[in-house]
Amino acid sequence: EEYYSNPHYYDYWSDNISDKTIEGLKKTTYSYYLFKIKQYLAGGKYLDIGCGLGYAMETAIKLGWQSYGLEVSSKIAKITQKKFGKKIFVGLLEKSKIPRKFFNLISLFDVVEHFNNPLKCLTLINNLLVKDGYLMIVTPDINSLTAKLFRTYWPHFLQEHLTYFSYITLKKTLEKSGFETLYYESAKKYQNFEYIVHRLKTYPKPILTTMVKFADHLIPEGVGQKMFPLKTGEMFILARKKKDISFYK
Repeated sequence: EEYYSNPHYYDYWSDNISDKTIEGLKKTTYSYYLFKIKQYLAGGKYLDIGCGLGYAMETAIKLGWQSYGLEVSSKIAKITQKKFGKKIFVGLLEKSKIPRKFFNLISLFDVVEHFNNPLKCLTLINNLLVKDGYLMIVTPDINSLTAKLFRTYWPHFLQEHLTYFSYITLKKTLEKSGFETLYYESAKKYQNFEYIVHRLKTYPKPILTTMVKFADHLIPEGVGQKMFPLKTGEMFILARKKKDISFYK
């Protein structure tokens, strides 16, 4: 909790790159995944855990959802609360006072890898969902092609990432916490070259950062801002609450 409340933790979101650029990239990505749930669920109460500045929440509202968020960073939560008020919960999932059996859909976009105890947290999430509620997860896939290719230089190896999953290990963890996996795909995110360069400067990776910096000088002006879908070694999983599970001790 203290780590994410560091006032500089989220600086990379807006340092040397337009806030509107990041907002557009993230909202396009969230739209892609929120549309996938439509064949299972038309709407209802939605909770985004790790909601940041509320981009997923805003995207969901436009699609007819009642949006709520949980944010561990008190600094970011204060900003998001100005837009959503009491619909923003603050702090760690384990300590939060979120109502149980209340939500139809919960999302963990780049969050589950930050959990100290994923099984406990997923069990807590099970308790927040109504019967047959849904859970969306996007997280790095330790068995992905990029993980195998880059090895120790894999961009998803970060200090704040505490747990890594393959599809099989995440599916088994979901089963233990009362979920059944309905859908899986290699995740895509909408990015542009400007954002990729920025990320690799913020989180340098030998060879890869150098290659991207070199390519940055060759790309014509204006092309770097064009958005495109990119698979970076993550997975998307849609799961449904199969049964109630008591809190994991």
